[in-house]
Amino acid sequence: MSTKNAFTSEVIKSVIISLITALILVLVFALFIKLFSFSDLAIKIASCIIKIVAVFVGTLLIIKNEHWFIKGGIAGLISLVLEYILFALLGGGLGFGVAIIWEILLGFTIGAGSGILAVNLKK
Repeated sequence: MSTKNAFTSEVIKSVIISLITALILVLVFALFIKLFSFSDLAIKIASCIIKIVAVFVGTLLIIKNEHWFIKGGIAGLISLVLEYILFALLGGGLGFGVAIIWEILLGFTIGAGSGILAVNLKK
C-alpha cells in the first residue's frame, strides 16, 4: 500500500471509530437522561466529554508511526466537525458560528495530542 493510501486509510478508520464511539456514548448518555434529570449545563458538558473521548479512542486505536501528529490532527478535526453536525441534528438545530470554530480547534488539538500519545504508547 502506498504511503498516501495508508495515510488516508488511517485517517478514515480513525474518523469511523470516533463516530461509532460517539454514537455509542450518546446512546448510553441518552439512557441516563431518560432515567435521571440533568440540567442543560450538565448535558452540554457531557456532550463535550463524549466528543473528546470519541476522538481520543479513534485516534489512539488507529494511528500508526508515520505522520502521527498530522494524521491525528486531521482525524480529530474531521471527527469533531461530523460529531458537531450529528449533535446539532440530534439537538434539533444546526447552527454555524463561533461554536464550530471551537469544535475545529478542539478536534485538531485532541486528535494531534492523541496521535502523539498513540505513537509513544505503541513503542
